[in-house]
Amino acid sequence: MLILLHQARHPGKGEAPRQRQLQDVDELHALAVEQLRLCGATGKEVAALAATVLAREKHWVEWKAAIPIGCPSFEKPPATLQLGMGVFLERGGIAVVP
Repeated sequence: MLILLHQARHPGKGEAPRQRQLQDVDELHALAVEQLRLCGATGKEVAALAATVLAREKHWVEWKAAIPIGCPSFEKPPATLQLGMGVFLERGGIAVVP
């Protein structure tokens, strides 16, 4: 649930959430964290760990969205492997060249 709420609060690219939606997400997030803290003897530690993971995810999403500075493109041309005389293995299948 925390991951879903985190994604709603910090979307990558696209439409930004409205103010009312952000309020609802923040309230649900606070409630979920409080319930997690109350779970068993290690609830507080698990809640702290979840907060750390979500903070790192937020930074990663911001870095990824900061194109062209953040994440460089890693698109590559299609790979071709020659299996034999006139037979090539390409992405998507085998091509036979006469």
